[in-house]
Amino acid sequence: MERDANRKWRLVWVAAGMVGIVVAAMAGFYIGQRSVPPAAPAQQVTAPPARVETTHTTEPPVSTGPIDRASLLAAVAAAADATASGGPLPAENAELAGRAFTLRLPFGCDGPLPEAGNIWAGWTYNPGTKALKLIVHPERWDTGNWVHQLAGDTAFEAVEGFWIRRPWTVSEACPVGGDAGASSDTTEASVRQTVALAQFFRPETPRNLRRGKRPYAFTIRQEAEAVPGDFRLRINGRIVAFADGQPIHCRNEVPAERPICVINVEFTQVAFEDAQAKTLTEWR
Repeated sequence: MERDANRKWRLVWVAAGMVGIVVAAMAGFYIGQRSVPPAAPAQQVTAPPARVETTHTTEPPVSTGPIDRASLLAAVAAAADATASGGPLPAENAELAGRAFTLRLPFGCDGPLPEAGNIWAGWTYNPGTKALKLIVHPERWDTGNWVHQLAGDTAFEAVEGFWIRRPWTVSEACPVGGDAGASSDTTEASVRQTVALAQFFRPETPRNLRRGKRPYAFTIRQEAEAVPGDFRLRINGRIVAFADGQPIHCRNEVPAERPICVINVEFTQVAFEDAQAKTLTEWR
């Protein structure tokens, strides 16, 4: 009896121990679950923005160099057309004011200056002294109704400059063709000129800048066989606007003929060049 009783108590203690172990295990699991920090929310991965291909339109570069003969004559043609048709002068021409220009006028194309003749420019050669002399006479338009009419409200005391011969071509070389024996220099003296490159000297302009009756002249010693035969008058300057903002004015004297036009400029340099563009002398 006593033995059975002991055995019964041992079973009770074993069962109680098993229950304790289970309870302890469950408590540990519960405590462990409470001590584990909650998992961080998954980060949202933002995809990089899609690359957008953009097309840039490149504007053509604006020319800031000197205006050449072709551009000058194109502006004159536009002004002449507007004058002949009775329309307003082109707005594009007003944008030329303040721009620099370079122009070359050929001369001496037919050899030495003749003994007689009213030729604006040429050259002579003395075989004895081997002296080559170049001479250019600038135009003086101090009087003349057409000058005053084209100046408009611009006040001036004198006008000097040059005719742009053969304004129908952009070539700055001597003319080609023509009848044998015909002199282009002599012929030009009798041709009605229609495009003038002129500086209007205002009352406040220093008088020492005027050429007056003084020609541009230059003499150099040169062997006869080395004389080039033709030369260029290179003119550098700046385009100037009249009182109305336009740099080119034209007058339609005879409706059946081309209008006469003047380009208002300020000369900054005049030079003599040979046919290979070599500078022989210059005035500033």
